[in-house]
Amino acid sequence: MNASKQRIDSTLFKGFTPLSDLDRDTLHKLATHASIECIAAENFLFERGDTIQRTFYLLEGEIEL
Repeated sequence: MNASKQRIDSTLFKGFTPLSDLDRDTLHKLATHASIECIAAENFLFERGDTIQRTFYLLEGEIEL
């Protein structure tokens, strides 16, 4: 997966369920382990049969399943 990563501000999580229900301190801790990844078109986040250890939230664009 070709991607550029950047750290994020914990306030970004407030727009996502179920993260929006977490308290400020927990969101801050989560933000220290999270990043935004910009994935180029035609690249895969994962493939059938992969074991996924992460959660993905789409900020913009489209995903084909």
